[in-house]
Amino acid sequence: PDRSLALLAILGDAAKLSEGKVQIERMNFSSNGNRHVAQKKGAASTPVSMSSVSLQGISDGDKGLARFIERLRCSNVFHQVELKSSLLYQVEEMHGRQFQIECKFAE
Repeated sequence: PDRSLALLAILGDAAKLSEGKVQIERMNFSSNGNRHVAQKKGAASTPVSMSSVSLQGISDGDKGLARFIERLRCSNVFHQVELKSSLLYQVEEMHGRQFQIECKFAE
């Protein structure tokens, strides 16, 4: 199912509640199709579609970025939220963090 609008709302809420400035510059969706996962040892496997969204953007600092990630985790939409990279950036008088986050969810 198309989750684009719901995902944008979740990202917007997480950014707004992060108590810092967070800007998403790039968002990529990916899916690995159906995987078969066994719930218990020896049990029949069940098909699970794992998909993810990769976010690249900037924040005004470590604290805002950490709170944004925590808000994504607390949304209970994602199975896993992982900070892939965080680099210090500075343009003239402005500085902050450039980041990449991967959010995985299961259907």
